Amino acid sequence: MKIIIKKKTPKWHKPAQIAAVLLLIVFAYWQLKPDMEVTPQEVTITPFIPEEVERDGAIIDVNDIKAVDGQFRFVDDQTFIFKGTHANKGDALYEVDLQNLTIRADLDGDEPISNAVLTIQDQSPEKATLLYDNDAYSMYYIADESLRGIYKIDVEGNVYQISKRMAVSEADQPYTMVSDSGTKLIYFETGTNRIVTYDFLTNKKKIIQRSLTAEQLDHLPEHLMVSPHGGFVLFEDDEKLIYVYGADSAKAYVDGVMGINPTFSANDGYLYYFYEGAMSGDFAGRQFGIVDLSNGNIQYDTAEDDEQYHVSVTTIPDSDAVLYMNGIVDDLTFVIDSIEVYDPSTKEKEKAVSMLGTHIKIDSPVIVRDRLMLLATPEGDTLFYHLDDQNLTTLTGLQPFDTAKAQQQYYLPYEKGFIIAYGNAVYRYDHLGTMKLMDFDGTLSKIVLSPDYMTIAAYIEGDKIIFSDKISEVY
Repeated sequence: MKIIIKKKTPKWHKPAQIAAVLLLIVFAYWQLKPDMEVTPQEVTITPFIPEEVERDGAIIDVNDIKAVDGQFRFVDDQTFIFKGTHANKGDALYEVDLQNLTIRADLDGDEPISNAVLTIQDQSPEKATLLYDNDAYSMYYIADESLRGIYKIDVEGNVYQISKRMAVSEADQPYTMVSDSGTKLIYFETGTNRIVTYDFLTNKKKIIQRSLTAEQLDHLPEHLMVSPHGGFVLFEDDEKLIYVYGADSAKAYVDGVMGINPTFSANDGYLYYFYEGAMSGDFAGRQFGIVDLSNGNIQYDTAEDDEQYHVSVTTIPDSDAVLYMNGIVDDLTFVIDSIEVYDPSTKEKEKAVSMLGTHIKIDSPVIVRDRLMLLATPEGDTLFYHLDDQNLTTLTGLQPFDTAKAQQQYYLPYEKGFIIAYGNAVYRYDHLGTMKLMDFDGTLSKIVLSPDYMTIAAYIEGDKIIFSDKISEVY
């Protein structure tokens, strides 16, 4: 009898056999597979290109602006135009949309980019010039022969012809002035060059029996002034005699006074000037004239002892008050004794003597913004004096801002205070303190503010335009 004994197979034996078979298959494939050429793929690296208009918080950069050689201003609070050169787009008039962060070019444009189409009497004039614009109406001069004249168009589209008998310059543009309030227009009657006032609210006119010569018309700001609320018109003749007329009545309130630096109060109630007969030089005098424009009465404030008045007239917003300085003249220096704020409507006077002994340039600007006063020293420094707390701050080398090559130390007055460019930063400076608006690298050569004083635009030469919304921030 044959006995068969079966051995038990280990559990790992069968998987090992399978693995061995797989290895043989792989080996056979590598031995028998055809040769293949391997071609490397080309990888393209795209460099980062910054956006033309980009926002980072309160800062908006418009990049690649190589030159600005023309207009540089806000059309409104969200629209900015400039004429210049873009690195990619070339020379053009550009419009920047600060809300949508876009820039577009008008290659042939010399005027602000606009989609508005003006229609008068079912005609679209070819030669229309925007003379004035606010939230309530616009004023245009149309040179087309069939429509020639000055027109007012209100927000509802109603058209009013103001005049077709207006004196125009050699460039065929009318001579006009508008009051700060936007309520009164001054233009001149053709042929006679008599002053005509027009009330935008009532559409009524008044002719003032005062003619200007062609030379005076061509230098209008030197001879004519409209009061802030539009109630009065001031004319200064070639002999520097002052005349003031009621804009609605044409009545003469001041008839040939010898004075310099005539200035209306902010509320139209008074006229201020320095009596020319009591001047000791070009920048100081002893008699300060105050005209009550309700009746034409004149009173004089006369400096005492050796004191004189610095020939600067600074009105206080939203009042009839005026600020002036008493002191002593020492060659090209004015030494302050006191600073006075006087309101003739209330007879109230506040007098500050904390600046006693302070030296300023005899021709120093005197600028007041929201109780903050700017003065210039003989050494070229700028003084900021706080009328309320009487603190004094000195900044070295600060100059009025203009479009000259920048030393990056400038000031620009605005409604609430001053914009200061100092070093490589721009600041807002007012009676509350200082806030940095932006940093920059390079040369700052232009700077402007939006109509609502909420945004600042600064051009950095050969580089970019920077917008900052920080000016509106409260701290």
